[in-house]
Amino acid sequence: MESEIIILSDTHLGISSNWKLDDNNISYKTYDGLDKFYMILKMIVERKEKYDISLILIAGDFLDNLNIPPIIIIKLFQIFGYLESKNIGVIILGGNHDSSSNLKKKDQLNIFSLIKNCIIIREYAWINFKTATIKYIRKDIEDPEPKFNTWWKKTILPKIQDLGLGILPFLSLRAIKDYYFIPYKIDINKNTQINDEQNELEFYFSEEIIKKNIYENIKDCKHKILLGHYQLFNSKLHEGKNEKLLSRELHFSKKMIQPDFWDFVGFGHIHMPQAIWGTDSKDTLWKIQHIGAINKFHFDERDDHRRYLIYNYDTKKITEISLDYDINNKQEYQVRPMIQEEITIPLGTEFPNEYILNHIFSKYSKELLQDSNIKLIINIYLEDTTKLNKKDLRDVIEQHVFYIEFISLNIIRSTYTEDYSYIKERTTFDLPQLLSLFLTQCKNNKKITNDPEIYKKIETTSHEILIEAIRRNEEKNDQ
Repeated sequence: MESEIIILSDTHLGISSNWKLDDNNISYKTYDGLDKFYMILKMIVERKEKYDISLILIAGDFLDNLNIPPIIIIKLFQIFGYLESKNIGVIILGGNHDSSSNLKKKDQLNIFSLIKNCIIIREYAWINFKTATIKYIRKDIEDPEPKFNTWWKKTILPKIQDLGLGILPFLSLRAIKDYYFIPYKIDINKNTQINDEQNELEFYFSEEIIKKNIYENIKDCKHKILLGHYQLFNSKLHEGKNEKLLSRELHFSKKMIQPDFWDFVGFGHIHMPQAIWGTDSKDTLWKIQHIGAINKFHFDERDDHRRYLIYNYDTKKITEISLDYDINNKQEYQVRPMIQEEITIPLGTEFPNEYILNHIFSKYSKELLQDSNIKLIINIYLEDTTKLNKKDLRDVIEQHVFYIEFISLNIIRSTYTEDYSYIKERTTFDLPQLLSLFLTQCKNNKKITNDPEIYKKIETTSHEILIEAIRRNEEKNDQ
């Protein structure tokens, strides 16, 4: 039976949302992300009928933030218990969302270290399964490194004895400087991808971190995998968008990684899966790539591919399992579609709500809507806004979709003319009377009356507004 290692990233479990909360004030969308993660793990366990799967590697942002609800933590403990019963170990490295750059501070991610089949790595490290060793690279370690407990030594290590891992969790530039003693100054206020210190930074990581520390301690392993949680140069954030580097973060170049050392390099952090460097063929993916997220979290990601990766322990080949939605081959672990729909309401539409609903229900199938997250952008003329009932619209749509993210209104301002006979005449008002009422209210406001200079300015400005209104009205009558 062939052996496999599962590699995934950016699960962002516990992601919060304010709409549709349960009695614990937790969004149903939060639970849905947890359910999808569990379904993926069940899918992985099903593969154990054909393949020997003993290890899952998660390349950062396992949790969405540093403090998620305890009920979510409890459910995750239950999920890890399920994996333990299937003899599967999990190694998680810290990401920018779920791990503090203050390595002396314990955070919520550390809780999972209490689970016997789970190992948490929050700082640069190497792991040699052959010698059953986990070592941090930092020189001034105060806390002891994680160790392979009895369960790991009995259940996992005998099956994957020849694996060497390099681990590069996310750390801020300041943390890298403070904990790893980089021998030059880092200007935190600069975008690191375009400053003069990039060559020195590349040298430090390629020589001190990768070569002297990680590679030297796992070079005798038959399988060598590097996992990190940073942006790789030449990667892009979302499908169809130009290359973009996240500022004030460390970015990894090809030189820093030293590709020739590794059988596979997978980085998290960027949610869009993409090949960066290496060679491609019909039966294997590129050697160096962003793993990608297993779910879609923002509408900018609606066109991005979703997947997890499989490293074949016998052939050293990387393959992917797609998690994208397929309405014709629906499975419970597939990623929910994200529908972003922009609708422009024609000027003078008597029933905007009905117009919007007809548009949506005629364009998308009932089945697709039931599984989708939806975001609406409505362009409507100012004259018609009173006819639109946003709450009623949301209530109706909510009955037909899994989750409605939000409804955004863009107001179109048109030039009013008498040609628009179907537009109701505007209500006239007495400007002098309104200004007089405004000044009376100002007199009753102690903060204003206590400062005579401010009240004088308000009175003078009100008078100027009245004079200007009279002048414009006279000009209109003359025309």
